[in-house]
Amino acid sequence: MLYNFEFVKNAGVYDVNIDVLDFFQKSISKSKYSAKIMSENLRKVVEDSSTLEIKFKDVFKELNRNTIDKNVVYDFLKNNNNVLELLTNVAYPLLELKSPEYDDLFIKIKELYLFIWNSTLTTQTCASNYSSLNQHYFDHDTLNKNTRRVCPFCGLVKLDDPAEKRNEYDHYLDKSTYPYLSLNFNNLVPMCGKCNKRPNKGTQNIIFDSKGTRRIAYYPYNDVKPFEISLNCKNIFMPNEKWILTTSSEKPDIGFKTWKTVFKIDSRYANYIKSEFEFWLNQFTSYCEGSGALPETVSDFKNKVQSYLNDILIIFKNELGYFLHLKFWNYLVGIPDSDLELIINLMKERRDF
Repeated sequence: MLYNFEFVKNAGVYDVNIDVLDFFQKSISKSKYSAKIMSENLRKVVEDSSTLEIKFKDVFKELNRNTIDKNVVYDFLKNNNNVLELLTNVAYPLLELKSPEYDDLFIKIKELYLFIWNSTLTTQTCASNYSSLNQHYFDHDTLNKNTRRVCPFCGLVKLDDPAEKRNEYDHYLDKSTYPYLSLNFNNLVPMCGKCNKRPNKGTQNIIFDSKGTRRIAYYPYNDVKPFEISLNCKNIFMPNEKWILTTSSEKPDIGFKTWKTVFKIDSRYANYIKSEFEFWLNQFTSYCEGSGALPETVSDFKNKVQSYLNDILIIFKNELGYFLHLKFWNYLVGIPDSDLELIINLMKERRDF
């Protein structure tokens, strides 16, 4: 990740997840369904939705089957709601309801959580008794305004202005696999559409690799460490030449590998540079013309690049792809002088065209 988000504290909507977990805990000692099992706020929300009430009753019915251990179910839900530990500690147990006797119950639990996420959180009743999802997004955007809404997972796409449109919260641990985390805001993070969809993150299980081995992933609300980028291209003048880009962590950072794998970082960054190469060169040509003249020698070219970086790029350090733009020019001044002479001639040809 390029940066971490700040977490909104004390949002009322967080209590929805707390109250649902509380329902499971209080159900342990109950054999008959009653709305009194729920907190007052949750009860008001449920009373306003017959469908939601049915979901709770279905769960309660499954909980009270003779083959079900309610304590096991509650421990499963409570333990697996520790998002920070699940992401950052491979030794932290990810509990499972392995016995087939729990299969029907898990289906009902999944239906309950996903219904609340998809339908209940957007209702006025929920907003009145807790707070709204939209309000949380506004609060999150305000708290993180210094990021300029640049997606922290790629740095190449802007997040939407909540005054116009709200980006979907990504369920970092995917809700189809971990439905009981669909209401846990430690597991919810704004993410651009490209990062959130295949072939990038999509519905990947980020804490397991393709072989099913547990792995560390970034927690989006923890500090992240800087990383290095190395760049290479055998022939920058060939239109279809492949740019080779490799990212590496400056210091040991075991979440880094998961991030670059899940979000296809190296290939996306290489393709971005390839697509922007012509535009960046034209920008630089215009800068040189505006500041006096095009470079005549390799030494002059390198000096003008440095001036360009100081005068222009520093202004855009918070803009999309800035770090790749900067890396591109630092790489370019290091290629053989014979290639730089060709670039100088190319700039002159474009000026005269």
